[in-house]
Amino acid sequence: MNDTNPFPIPQNETWYILDSTKIQEFMECPRKYMKMRLLGWTPIAPNLHLTFGSAHHDAMEYLLINGIQKESLKGAIDAFLKTYYEKLTKIVNPDGRPIPSEFMLVLLDSMIEQGDINLREFYSASLKYYQVYYKEYKDKVNRPKSPGDAILALTHYILNHEHESSEREVLHTEVSGTVPIDDERVLHFRIDAILKDVLGIFIQEHKTLSRKDNKWINKWHLKTQIGTYLHVLHMMFPEGSIKGLEVNGMCLYTNEVLTGDSPHGKQEVIRVPISKSKELMAAWLWNVRHWYDLIDWNMERLKEASPDDDILSCFPMNTENCDSYFGCMFEPYCRLWPNPLKHCIEPPPGFKVDWWNPADREKTASKVVHLEKGENDDTT
Repeated sequence: MNDTNPFPIPQNETWYILDSTKIQEFMECPRKYMKMRLLGWTPIAPNLHLTFGSAHHDAMEYLLINGIQKESLKGAIDAFLKTYYEKLTKIVNPDGRPIPSEFMLVLLDSMIEQGDINLREFYSASLKYYQVYYKEYKDKVNRPKSPGDAILALTHYILNHEHESSEREVLHTEVSGTVPIDDERVLHFRIDAILKDVLGIFIQEHKTLSRKDNKWINKWHLKTQIGTYLHVLHMMFPEGSIKGLEVNGMCLYTNEVLTGDSPHGKQEVIRVPISKSKELMAAWLWNVRHWYDLIDWNMERLKEASPDDDILSCFPMNTENCDSYFGCMFEPYCRLWPNPLKHCIEPPPGFKVDWWNPADREKTASKVVHLEKGENDDTT
């Protein structure tokens, strides 16, 4: 701590740039939030789920812009693979046999050269190859979030949703910016797509999953992120033109057998429609302000903390969430460190310092709006 920094640790500009994800992380566990967002600790190893999700977003954006049609499949695959392999190493079979995704690309290129892309034949042939050589497929450790699964999923999506290109107008893809939650504070956001059909304007949010259940379907309705997107939509468009939000989930099943009626490679599109009344949006706004206040309160308490303290009396551990999903990556350290400020000079083994800035998404967005400044030209 010094005259210019009131905190016991070095400040970073990203501390004060909040979005729905950061608020949800704080809600999940304030101590985890502190280590990730105030200390910047991030796993060195790339995250398969985040990488696949980003690649899937890019492929879906390509389909929305270029049309959900067979002619767009190759471009969507290329967009997916470019993002996927930016962070993950390409796996090669030692005997020289093409991995399933490479076989699919060769087959698709052959169909394109012949001028006749039969998607059902392409899907059937690709799936058969996948099933025959799956046991020898070196990339199976990433299933179902592998390039082969993604190509099958994109083909499946076009086969089943091609009609939507004529039924839905794409107003925007990749919209980023800020939206006010009171007179002084904003949330940063990035929306996948804003569409319009006969019922009105709605947001489409792309997600991937590996198991369909009611827990996944029901969790979106009260998510801070979903409320933020609807808040943005209400500030961008007239009240009477708004339909709501659609979670566009692609389920890639993990536990499908290789033969029989449920072969490996099964996909399913799961749509979750969400709309909120004015009263429900008011409840969301109160809630998000409350959690933002709690982050601010803990930031003030952090100014009073010291590495010499026996315990850290801010950013408390949520000990009921340590085993959620695959388990918290910081749980071993919370067992040992009553005051992590004593150990924050450098990240622990397996971690690096990498500051995530939600505002960076504006650099690549197709549309950027700062709604607290009235920066919006959409009056559809």
